[in-house]
Amino acid sequence: MPLMPFVITTQGDLLLITLRGAFTGRDLVELFNSVREVEARLPFSPHRLTDLTEATGPAITHHDIAHTVGLMKFIRYHNPHKSAVVAPGLLQYGFARMFQMLNTNPQVEVGVFRDISSARLWFQEAEEKTGSLPLA
Repeated sequence: MPLMPFVITTQGDLLLITLRGAFTGRDLVELFNSVREVEARLPFSPHRLTDLTEATGPAITHHDIAHTVGLMKFIRYHNPHKSAVVAPGLLQYGFARMFQMLNTNPQVEVGVFRDISSARLWFQEAEEKTGSLPLA
């Protein structure tokens, strides 16, 4: 049985998303829908940390990223939230920055980082400024 191309887990108020293997445009849409299903069961929109470290040679295109960001554009989330993308490789980083730049949903702040510790620091700094991660 092949491994799923992504795994979604929670850690407190944080949604952890791990991508692995060659990730396709179809996988990206499936991930988007899976996150929406998880979120529908929650009374708030959790912050997200998406880790691309295990993603090898993504088989996605600019069109796949633009399509997914287009799906996000019209969503009204429960609350504003942060979405950190960890992209250590050059190609991963390029796709993550494309996602960041194309995002126009005012409720989603996207940050792109080379390692998990930098992404977690971004969340921690927001928590220190407000006393908690800003969920509303």
